[in-house]
Amino acid sequence: MQNITIKQQLNEYLQNGDIITLAKAERQVSFTTIFETKSKPFCNVTDERKLLQSIMKLTQRFISVNFPDVNAQDVSLQFAVDITESRHDWNLLDILHFFKFIRQRQDLPENKIFGNKISPIKLMELTAIYEEHKSIAREIWHKEQISMQIHGTQEQRLLLGAGSDIPKDTRFAELAKNLINKENEKTDKIYENADKTKKFLNTMQVHWDEQMKLLDAGTITEEQAIYNHNKYRLEYDANDNREMPE
Repeated sequence: MQNITIKQQLNEYLQNGDIITLAKAERQVSFTTIFETKSKPFCNVTDERKLLQSIMKLTQRFISVNFPDVNAQDVSLQFAVDITESRHDWNLLDILHFFKFIRQRQDLPENKIFGNKISPIKLMELTAIYEEHKSIAREIWHKEQISMQIHGTQEQRLLLGAGSDIPKDTRFAELAKNLINKENEKTDKIYENADKTKKFLNTMQVHWDEQMKLLDAGTITEEQAIYNHNKYRLEYDANDNREMPE
């Protein structure tokens, strides 16, 4: 119910500009709610004009409040075009959370904007920081989902969704058990070294982006993309010399 409420509040703001509903939506949005909310990624949105207008409205709000001397309309339009072309897997909740992330994570040097100036180029630079933290959050969330799958504490709608053509047999259960056991063994080794951590997260992000491209092309289903990504993570060895996928 909470996830639906976030989408309703965001849609209400986009339709009538009610900043109270925007504030409520921002309060609830997080990486977890983005992972758990069924929302169309940019690649599946057919009304491009409406999508660009929605991104522009959220961007203009952020700029007008935090950078009043900047031409919010021009920056917002360019950012809307750039982000929809470069991040096909994002949705409007990502845009909402992205601006919240910039404001609230000023403890990160990379998020600081010097000279009180913002531009489309700077915003796109900040999306890379957001994506890095999203990748970390996704790995934690995946592990929690797999753990719940193993122990049967919650229905896994994303991992084994209704209508999936992946057989609901022991194949995934065994994969999940192997995955969580293997990750428990290698987590300390991965995270004790910053370079290995970065390589691991970058490799996982590249593979996830590949799955999103296949999903966009209609080659695989969403459930297959998640299954493929989990299988890839299972087979990944942070100590080998594997090259990142092309």
